[in-house]
Amino acid sequence: MRDSQPLDLTPYCNVGTAFVGSNRQPPIGRQTWHGLSFEIGSDPACCFIGVGAHEATRGEGVVVPIGAATQWVIFARHAKREVQITLPQPADAARPFSLEVEVDRGAATYPYPLPGQPAAEFLDDVLKGWGQAPAIGSSPAYVEIAARPSATITVKNDGEELGRTNWGQLQAQGHIETPRLRLEVVDRGRNWVHVSVLDDETGKPIPCRIHFRSAEGIPYQPHGHHNHVYSNLDSWHMDVGGDVRLGQITYAYIDGRCQGWLPRGEVLVDIARGFEYEPLRTRLHIEPGQRELTLRLKRWTDMNARHWFSVEATADSIFPIHSLQIVQQGRVVASTEEAAGTRSLRLKTTVRVTGHTWLAARCAGPNYTVLRHHDTMFNWRRGIFAHTSPIYIAAGSDWWLFDAAANQYMLTLIEGGLDYVRLTAARHPPGTVTHHHGEANHLAYLERPFHEAQAAVLERMRRGGGHVHRHLEA
Repeated sequence: MRDSQPLDLTPYCNVGTAFVGSNRQPPIGRQTWHGLSFEIGSDPACCFIGVGAHEATRGEGVVVPIGAATQWVIFARHAKREVQITLPQPADAARPFSLEVEVDRGAATYPYPLPGQPAAEFLDDVLKGWGQAPAIGSSPAYVEIAARPSATITVKNDGEELGRTNWGQLQAQGHIETPRLRLEVVDRGRNWVHVSVLDDETGKPIPCRIHFRSAEGIPYQPHGHHNHVYSNLDSWHMDVGGDVRLGQITYAYIDGRCQGWLPRGEVLVDIARGFEYEPLRTRLHIEPGQRELTLRLKRWTDMNARHWFSVEATADSIFPIHSLQIVQQGRVVASTEEAAGTRSLRLKTTVRVTGHTWLAARCAGPNYTVLRHHDTMFNWRRGIFAHTSPIYIAAGSDWWLFDAAANQYMLTLIEGGLDYVRLTAARHPPGTVTHHHGEANHLAYLERPFHEAQAAVLERMRRGGGHVHRHLEA
């Protein structure tokens, strides 16, 4: 059985396209919306269902019998909460890490081992800013869970069940313990905090690498960075970005400023910058409502002042290219080829410009086919090609181009984004967290750019004379 089945609504159609007014024509027939196929009636006189106060239904609703048994039920759920896992039996705790967490009415992240080193020892370690020994064994650990209160949480190690509990009961009591398992909710709320790391002498932001964690050792990395590079797995090609892993710790490289969620209460931070600054590893306290945090690094030596300078070496290795093309408004207007491939291609030509337009350049293999290379251990052989950003050319007035189909597609993307924010995205209950924008209504903040984009596209369509087929109103 497929995950979804279409329903034939033709017997229930009672109105035509006239309800939208004479200036607009809604799409009918076969359509694709948000990647799903829909079959709208093809008769303009009777192709939609009128409901509510519409005269065709006399204020009544329309009942559509499904005629099939339910196969899947989707539950709305709250945002994830951190849960610490402790195995009280020494034999269980000493086993190699292979924990699994199952949730029957919700979702859970991978469980991750927590550092076994006490916080005081971590703060006093001589290798501040340079990582931590990897955790050994299966306890302690943590997982993030989002579920219905009626959900059952089951914890296994290498397939063997260690214990299970009710999610609602665990949240109400804060912790639950069985002979082989202890679970504790350690989510104490969080704030969206703007962090600045300054040179203590100059007072200016300085690039560095940084790591935040809760008192239990749960990482809280800046927005856009990984809590666990490669998810602690034996993979190497999954994560790309400004992060580095040193033993147990994943650091984020920042330019001196970052922002993201930090847990309320005790927070440990670990910062390092090269070999001329003292690393900073210290304990902080995040108060409810706190939105700013400033940290300072002290320089212990200045190698430039002692006449030592950095030397940069560069080595270039360029794949052969065969074609170089000039593209004007989506159409190739000039090109040059080198059948044998070369490290350098040059192209000089003239193009005709009769109005507003854009130009871009692109290069690839013969006839702009891709030259495949041997990437990853799986030999995916992805193609090599490159292109510039467009250069916009205005002719006689402010730059303007209009494409009705492109604008209609943008409306569909905006509608999909609003649907995701309203119906799918997990959100924390109001009042339990603060966000970087500082506004009380987080949902309104999330929807605002979509409404602004929607209004801009609709205005563009009115200026360009395009028909608005469909859009959602706030």
